[in-house]
Amino acid sequence: MGRKLYFATVLLLWGLSGNALAQGCAMCGTVLSADDPVTQGFNWSIAFLMAMPYLVFGMVGGWLVYVRCRHPNHQPTS
Repeated sequence: MGRKLYFATVLLLWGLSGNALAQGCAMCGTVLSADDPVTQGFNWSIAFLMAMPYLVFGMVGGWLVYVRCRHPNHQPTS
């Protein structure tokens, strides 16, 4: 009986929260044009957020290559 009650409760809560889950993004409920400065700001912020991991790892990788090439025992290859 306990397992059936748990399953029924989960289904009930999932069904009731359907509208709340659909509005997870604040911008999903609004209609903005492409020329709106707020829309352009959101697009730029998403682009920066997506680019940051590549930039950070690229900088760390570049620094490691630089340090390795500057090491006194480094033998340049051909």
